[in-house]
Amino acid sequence: MCVTIFPRADLEQKQVEHLSKRAAASEHANDNGPLKAWDQRAAESMLHAIIIPVSPMPIGILYGHFMNTELEVGWWVDIEWRSKKFTRPAVAAFGELLKLKHSNFTGKIHAPIMTFGGNYDEKSRALLKEFMRVFFDDGIAR
Repeated sequence: MCVTIFPRADLEQKQVEHLSKRAAASEHANDNGPLKAWDQRAAESMLHAIIIPVSPMPIGILYGHFMNTELEVGWWVDIEWRSKKFTRPAVAAFGELLKLKHSNFTGKIHAPIMTFGGNYDEKSRALLKEFMRVFFDDGIAR
């Protein structure tokens, strides 16, 4: 699946507003993760959007924050786009992007899994495993 990752700062205003509206939609009231930080200026440099060829509007949010010896990551995909095979490639592409930016990083990766009622915990753990496989070129948890 073809996905593109854009830093939040590089999006057009209508794309930023689209994700703001989708993150605030009632169907996402119980969601956790990067959508909670989307409109916070202090987090802007840590946020990226998922863009796919069939939609000019972003379908999800990626979060990556390096803190000395740790990296915290997270992702959120609009419910309209979940289970459509875009999330895994997006997480892998995000792993590649962060690996390029921080090629000497050897610390721990922290990815809190906080899905609604635990409904997506298994899928989220699989996405974390994919992120780590790409980021570390081996998938070994650190």
